[in-house]
Amino acid sequence: MIFIIQEQYAVLAQLAAGVTLSKHVEQHRGDIPEDAAAAAGRMADALVTRLSAMEFRVEQYEAVNRFAEDTNEKPGEGFFAFAVVVGRGPGFLILQVGGGRKQVLVRVGPALANADPLSRWLVLGVYSDQVMQVRSSADAEPQAMRLVMMYYMLKT
Repeated sequence: MIFIIQEQYAVLAQLAAGVTLSKHVEQHRGDIPEDAAAAAGRMADALVTRLSAMEFRVEQYEAVNRFAEDTNEKPGEGFFAFAVVVGRGPGFLILQVGGGRKQVLVRVGPALANADPLSRWLVLGVYSDQVMQVRSSADAEPQAMRLVMMYYMLKT
């Protein structure tokens, strides 16, 4: 059995926030010099490439997701979780973390828009300040879901 402690999960969440914000700076640089913004994006890509080369076991999914499920969805905080695709809409995926108590919404491009239902992904992102009302079907009650800004979803 694999155990991680809250402080270790906090480092993973900070990593997720760091690579997400670095990629965001690269793509929306504003007043940041172009070479600095590009360097931030390259650094994020390099870290995620190393992470994508790792193999994860079920015990690691469970250990990480125990903390991901219980983390407050505070805007600006990092989101690092192994999540399963449980729904989709135009340009969005609904992801379930762990045992299903937590679901989040992520905006996706065409490459991920058709992710297989029930496929598992390592998602690195940042909780946004947006909460959207989502219906799982036409007759279902709307459910509030926090939007997670992300640039990296790694198939596991």
